[in-house]
Amino acid sequence: MENNIPLTSLFQALGSPDNDSRSKAEQYVHQIIELQQIEIIDQVLAELNTLGISITQIAYSFIILKQSISFYNNVRQVMDVSLQYFSHDNEQIRFFANSAYHMYALKLLENNNDESSILKLISLKNSTSDNFNIYHSCVNTLTSLATSLPSDYELNLLIINHIFQDFQENQNSFCLNILLSSIKVITPCISEEHFTKENFLHKFLLCLNNNETKNSAFHTLREIINYFYQSIHPIINEIITISCQSMFETDDSDLILKIINVWELIVNIERGTDEINRHYSETASEQIVAVLLVILEKFRNEFEIETENDWVPSIAARHLIKLFSKHCTHITTPILINFTCYSQNEESLFYIISILMKTAEPHNFLNQIPAFLEKIGMALQSPNPRIRYSSLYALKTLSSCKFFIPQHFEAFSQLLKNECNDILPNAKLCFSVYSNIFAKMKVDEHCASIINLINEVKGSNFSYLKYILDEITDSNIEIILDAAITENRQDLILNLIVYFLSILNSILCDTSQFNSFESTILSLYGIFLKLFRHNLNLGEELFKETLTLLMKSFMKFQEPVFPLLLSYLFLCDQESSASQLQSILFFLLSLLTKFDNLDYYMTSSVLNAICSITYHQYGGEQIFQPASEVVYQVASANDFSISFDDEFFSLYDYGISVLNLPLKNEIILFIFKKIEEYAKKTKHLHDNNVSDFSSLYESILIFLIDFIQFCRTNSFESYTPDFFLTTLRFIESLGKLNSLSKEVHDNLNKLLEILACSLPEQISRVVQNNSIFRDLYLRLLNDDDLDESNRNFIQLFF
Repeated sequence: MENNIPLTSLFQALGSPDNDSRSKAEQYVHQIIELQQIEIIDQVLAELNTLGISITQIAYSFIILKQSISFYNNVRQVMDVSLQYFSHDNEQIRFFANSAYHMYALKLLENNNDESSILKLISLKNSTSDNFNIYHSCVNTLTSLATSLPSDYELNLLIINHIFQDFQENQNSFCLNILLSSIKVITPCISEEHFTKENFLHKFLLCLNNNETKNSAFHTLREIINYFYQSIHPIINEIITISCQSMFETDDSDLILKIINVWELIVNIERGTDEINRHYSETASEQIVAVLLVILEKFRNEFEIETENDWVPSIAARHLIKLFSKHCTHITTPILINFTCYSQNEESLFYIISILMKTAEPHNFLNQIPAFLEKIGMALQSPNPRIRYSSLYALKTLSSCKFFIPQHFEAFSQLLKNECNDILPNAKLCFSVYSNIFAKMKVDEHCASIINLINEVKGSNFSYLKYILDEITDSNIEIILDAAITENRQDLILNLIVYFLSILNSILCDTSQFNSFESTILSLYGIFLKLFRHNLNLGEELFKETLTLLMKSFMKFQEPVFPLLLSYLFLCDQESSASQLQSILFFLLSLLTKFDNLDYYMTSSVLNAICSITYHQYGGEQIFQPASEVVYQVASANDFSISFDDEFFSLYDYGISVLNLPLKNEIILFIFKKIEEYAKKTKHLHDNNVSDFSSLYESILIFLIDFIQFCRTNSFESYTPDFFLTTLRFIESLGKLNSLSKEVHDNLNKLLEILACSLPEQISRVVQNNSIFRDLYLRLLNDDDLDESNRNFIQLFF
């Protein structure tokens, strides 16, 4: 594309639906910016200053001007042209113009300490009250400048004071909505004093009570409360009154959601900290909950079932009622119980029953249970699916209560069977009810009941099988496993494996519906992943049958989780799997040799499986060597997740600590590069997240311990000064954390001891010159769990 006038062809190509044309045009623009071709930018600006150009050209012209800011110095011309578009009818064009003016005004201020462009903006805003586009553009640009400038900068204070003054003096609802949005944006950047002034609070209340501004006002109120909770104290009673009145009178769903969001934040703040001395939710709970109960009935959907994923007024109202009930139980419980006695709306009734079960003390509603159950039983026979859904919702909550036993639900037996074939939302709730009931049974009955239910679902509506499997995976399998292990009933686990294998086999044999079964296969994988997490004695016959069916399913569906499942199978019964170890590992390695054709998740899963099987199964040098080589090649060419890296370090530790094999130099370099990366990441890690990385830290520390010992024992000179520094940086990053697990703590202490023994002079200098290391040693010394020999060592070292 030639640098010719006009640039129409360039902008046409940038807006072209043809990917190739657009890509070439974007490359040309990138070249203009990279080569700093000022004459082209001048040309763009000149054409932007003419009439009749297209919306596409205007938009891309501003984009080019913004990308050129580092080298383009016609600052005032850019701002003058930007101002011309402040009045444009197209909101997106105004946004581009506002953004360009903002960026170049900052450049003028930073380079020349020139405030004139910002003062000009304030003046323009004040003189154009009759042109709302210009007014809106000026306020938006000033708001962006306020968030970009340092909070104590004099000009920033001028902008903020101007916005607040305009808010207090302006009477135009359109302008007030714009100013409220501006205040919402700048709230995180300013001090609380702006919100405590009497004039501001008075005007803000007027906006909350004005139908034309209350949407924006409640939206801004949430942000003010989030940052300056105590500031609303002088007007809290008025806020409560306006909130209730507005929700009661309006049909505007958006406004109701904004008000609910405000009170949700208030309750969450008061539940989450003891440091506040104002408690507004208790003051408001009785009035707010009463109005929410009205909303619950007023805004229900007549045509569709509303689930928790639909953030609509009725769902939001239920959520807020539940929050109030958790925080102010003594106030809300009588209100909700009274509601269950008089409400004629069955849907609302059952949702409130569910909230009572979750939040109120049992003695407050136990005498109501027979009536609740009777109402649920009648509602389950309703022809209205929404009423059946809400009754199942309540029954799900009831079935999870500790004081309920399976016998309570015998009366619902046939009704629940019918619901298994209801529309999907109802069927899923029904499966949850069954899951809760089964979880209360003895383990034998628990297993038998699950199998019977799955058989019924499989026979009547196979498409729902996935959902019952998912529910059982989430809620039942762990309970069964814990009970079976406690009671030494491995036969129950094996029976479940055989049963779920039979389902897998039936799916694989039905070749006519493979595509529709893929999600069900994934659900079965989820169950097997849990069943294979414990040590089992499958026996060679069952192991081979399991392996054959799983391999067959992989050939059909190729799900990324399969290699991980395969590693779980091999590790749950190492004796039965031993004869298959080599062939499976080479199968996985063969997948990796074609890793270009595998997606990220599949590749990561295969790597994880190879590492895990190799070092857990102790396959020997003939397996370790090819595995370690391929894993390195793939890992060095890709960026993989934490879950993989844990296995990665353990694999190479197995090579040096168990097989006593030296690692190739390029592999060692890569390993220490990874350790360096984690040292950097750990420096920015919050203590609350440390537990997520404990397994990884433990694997790295064990590798470092074994690698240093291997080098010492074998006179292997691979532990260079660079590796020593990387080790120190990793230790230093851990030394800043206060919530390390005992395993990590112990291995960290052991690594320090080995370093002190191996390199006494170097580590001594580090401890003397680095406060973090001194603190770390002292912390270890004061640890009650520290081994006595290690304590003596640290004292001697000091």
